[in-house]
Amino acid sequence: LSAGLMALAVLTRPDALIAAGLLFADMGLRPLLARDGALLGSRLRRLPWVEATIFGAMLAPWIIFATAYFGSPLPQSVQAKVQAYQLGQFDALIRLVQHLSVPFFEDKVFGRYWPAVGFLLYLILYLVGGLRQVRRLGRSLPHVLYPLVYVAVFSVANPLIFRWYMAPLLPFYFLGILVGLHGIVSDVARKVDRERAGEWATWLVIALMLLSSLNAYTLAPDHGLGRPAPEMAWYKLELLYRQAAELVKPRLQPGDVVAAGDIGAVGWFTGAPILDTLGLISPEAVPYYPLDPSLLVITYAISPDLIRDLQPAYIITLEVYVREGLVPAAWFPEQYRLLSKLDTDIYGSDDMLV
Repeated sequence: LSAGLMALAVLTRPDALIAAGLLFADMGLRPLLARDGALLGSRLRRLPWVEATIFGAMLAPWIIFATAYFGSPLPQSVQAKVQAYQLGQFDALIRLVQHLSVPFFEDKVFGRYWPAVGFLLYLILYLVGGLRQVRRLGRSLPHVLYPLVYVAVFSVANPLIFRWYMAPLLPFYFLGILVGLHGIVSDVARKVDRERAGEWATWLVIALMLLSSLNAYTLAPDHGLGRPAPEMAWYKLELLYRQAAELVKPRLQPGDVVAAGDIGAVGWFTGAPILDTLGLISPEAVPYYPLDPSLLVITYAISPDLIRDLQPAYIITLEVYVREGLVPAAWFPEQYRLLSKLDTDIYGSDDMLV
């Protein structure tokens, strides 16, 4: 069952290979290292050939098809992001540490300097909790190691970290923190002969953590639907792209291609063929990156050569994506004219340009 679910997870997102690797390493090493099946609570006394066969058999059809049809079983977006985004050597690690330092949004309560305290505090709680889990149930070792390995892999790969990249590791991270908290408080309570008080203290702290998490919500968002929502459910950018798409749509002729750096809303609301200037769905864009750093204002810019060579009928972009590259290009004003500027300062832009 675990092998089958891991295969489905890998089909959903390739970074699930981290979890699958830990699971299979555990299943493979357990029978080799166990003495009388006792190591780490071992119940597996054979190498996991059956599990590996199930895992491979479920992945094989996609790997064969995707390689034949697309040229690779990995999503186009993986290669595109590696090429197009330009980051400092430790940017991914810094972002991950920032997120893991405020798992319950405590910075909203304790201020901007809380992450310096939170990182060390939660790391200690997690390690204590992880150790307790493994001692209690040895088979929990893979999921205790998972957040640590996840952070290590993404730090080495160094992609641009978006908040939703945190989703896979957070349940295990929360569990480790809470088990560690419960263990430390319970141990102290037993030493002072106040075990019941320790249980109450544990639940009080957990309740405060959950209440702190509510700081991530806003009761009245300043855009979009007027109902309570997480602050990170922010989509002003998509609303702008929708506005730009609806401006362009009546002008479109059959076969007109629309280029955009962020494609979802543009593709949905125009229904036009899309040139994804980042390359997520347009493989032809990938060879144009990485750009000369002098063309970048932030971590990404649209390649001027890509636009010149492929000649999309329309371009919808944040100004910051084209400030140093496309807009100053001598040929650009000869071939394109400005239809509209939509007011915004998102990512430091001076409007959205159509």
